[in-house]
Amino acid sequence: MNAKICQCKIDEEGIFKYIQIECINKEKKEDRKIIIRGDAGSSYHKDIYKKFILDIMNSNDKDLKENYEYECIGGGRIEIKSNSILIYGYSSGYGQADHSKTKEIVQKFYPTYKIEISDEGY
Repeated sequence: MNAKICQCKIDEEGIFKYIQIECINKEKKEDRKIIIRGDAGSSYHKDIYKKFILDIMNSNDKDLKENYEYECIGGGRIEIKSNSILIYGYSSGYGQADHSKTKEIVQKFYPTYKIEISDEGY
């Protein structure tokens, strides 16, 4: 699955909600991946998750549609400005994401950014 789905898709600037989604191979449960999605245009964490599921269902990749299951395992907020990223907060619907895991994933995509996490704020 590693090459099939981008692990991190977030907006480039601003303050917005984000979610962690676990993608699990239905046949090989050890084949799993956590991905990050963040979207300034979404008012609720559930809207980001719905958009993600629609993207999967509308894709031409039969394998991703039929052989994987997806679960939102938490959320929070991301603030991006200049060369810094703050990951914080929680989702009232999905609970708080593991911000340290989010930081680890986001750092791969933004290697020159200073990334901080906080359990404070909504």
